[in-house]
Amino acid sequence: MDTGSVRRYLQDFQAMDFGEVIGRDTKIGDSPKIQTVIGGRRVGKTYLLFGKIKELEAGGVERTGIVYLNF
Repeated sequence: MDTGSVRRYLQDFQAMDFGEVIGRDTKIGDSPKIQTVIGGRRVGKTYLLFGKIKELEAGGVERTGIVYLNF
């Protein structure tokens, strides 16, 4: 993937609207390290991460300080 594609991907992420995210019982801990969420298909991993991103933003973290990669 070239740098232009990565730049566009990150710009799209920063402009993304997550809409309404339903709270989950599972929580992602607070850690300065990279965290990975793994699990079966269609169990809510993406929306769990969207919820965490909204939580971080509500706590004052700028969207430019968050990176979400969808493989």
